[in-house]
Amino acid sequence: MKKQTIFTPLRKKPFRTLFTAQVFSDTGNWFDIIALNLLVSYHWGMDIIANAAIDLAVAVPWVFLGPLLGVWADRLPRKQVMLICTLMRIGVVIGFIFAPNLPVLLALVFAKTVFAVMFDPARQGLFRQVVPEEELAEATALSQTCANATKIIGPAIGGLLMAIVAPKFVFMTEAVLYGIALLFLLRLPNVQPSAEEVKTEKNFWRELKEGIAHISKKRILVVAISLAALNLFFVFLYDAFYAPLTIALNLGQIGYGLVVSSFGIGAVAGSLIAGQWTSWKGNPLRMMCWSLLLAGAMVVVIGLGGMNIVHGSIVFWCAVCLIVGALGAGTSVPFGYLLQSETPPELMGRVFSVSNAMQGVMLLAAPMIGVAFGRAYGIGAVFAFSGVMLALTAIVYLIYTKKTNVRPTVS
Repeated sequence: MKKQTIFTPLRKKPFRTLFTAQVFSDTGNWFDIIALNLLVSYHWGMDIIANAAIDLAVAVPWVFLGPLLGVWADRLPRKQVMLICTLMRIGVVIGFIFAPNLPVLLALVFAKTVFAVMFDPARQGLFRQVVPEEELAEATALSQTCANATKIIGPAIGGLLMAIVAPKFVFMTEAVLYGIALLFLLRLPNVQPSAEEVKTEKNFWRELKEGIAHISKKRILVVAISLAALNLFFVFLYDAFYAPLTIALNLGQIGYGLVVSSFGIGAVAGSLIAGQWTSWKGNPLRMMCWSLLLAGAMVVVIGLGGMNIVHGSIVFWCAVCLIVGALGAGTSVPFGYLLQSETPPELMGRVFSVSNAMQGVMLLAAPMIGVAFGRAYGIGAVFAFSGVMLALTAIVYLIYTKKTNVRPTVS
């Protein structure tokens, strides 16, 4: 029997088709992140309130609509949900071209996110159905690699196009990306629902409670989701401060680009490594905790640099950021594996949506707290504090999981 690698799941056509669709869909998701902000700032001449409003229009649907739409993602045929949501996003992106003002643009951004909130749980559910149990870790890592890579490639290409062509061409390109994803989604097999998914009687609120109940009954999911949420909270305390950090480190605008790219490259490399060597499957929580602990230590070093206590060249800081990015994948890949392996296909959409909503709450709260903290104590202190809290959180969870022996059902 051949040794499994991170690319082993691609041998099966259903997953290969789903993954290819994800590549184009995820690129489209991130393609307009920079473009929209450049549109309101440079083309419309609006202040940072407009940028914050765009971020809010993206975040709100995940928090408040995610768990509700997750029920429908589980209830309806997943392939059809993905097709409709992709088709609607093509229409919304074309609408960006004709948006006359900020309110209309925000409404379109909100609508696009709503369709993404519906699309992702359906994709996760179908993912669970087309990937064999023994290849789940590798497939999850490959999917996470795609997600991390498109977070770099999408905004970079979109921002570059925005600098050389009119905004409408950026959005037209984004629509084409969704169109290509749509073509691959059409080639997906019509996966039949399991016996548990075929219900004679449907009750929306009962189905929603089933997803929440599944999480509450699985201690390992409660621990993993809460750990991932705390991780995001402390990360997003400083996530918006890379530009002022590079000023504090005297790295300049080129240094800013290199630092941000180092995080992204590290995340992609970390996902590939986690998918290639999957010995962590026996205890994914331990992998999450140790990655978080080491990442926290590195973030403290970055904070000390911002406080002018630690000094280094651009190569040094890029190396540190590369390590932080890789360790971040050491948290996200095992977390994604746990969500998939500990959840039956018929509940995947709801569990995934509830998890996203819990993390979304942190995304709404953390940036404003980070701004207040940064104004009071400085950018370096925000990074240092966040790093300390990440490390302490990891230590607490390591102790707890060891004492309670929280382990996956299937390892």
